[in-house]
Amino acid sequence: MTTIPMSLFEKNRRAYVGYARRQARHLCYKFGRVTIDDLRNFIEDSIPAWMDRRFLGAVLVSPEFIPFGFIKTKRKSSHGRLIRIFRLRRIK
Repeated sequence: MTTIPMSLFEKNRRAYVGYARRQARHLCYKFGRVTIDDLRNFIEDSIPAWMDRRFLGAVLVSPEFIPFGFIKTKRKSSHGRLIRIFRLRRIK
């Protein structure tokens, strides 16, 4: 039984990471920066309920995003831990 959701996840993970990266770029263009909290709040409703949210950790690990600071998370379940702030890499 567990192989079905996992295979669905593996099949769709790349598409959702791509979708989330596009949304992260949008947030960077709009606000000049993005955090995982910002991204999660922005796209949470568009992620299927069966999909494990941990895939979001891979979204901002990309050459197009540069970490430049830290901020405390606003998610209660994360107890105020520090998360990275990212901006888009400038293309010359």
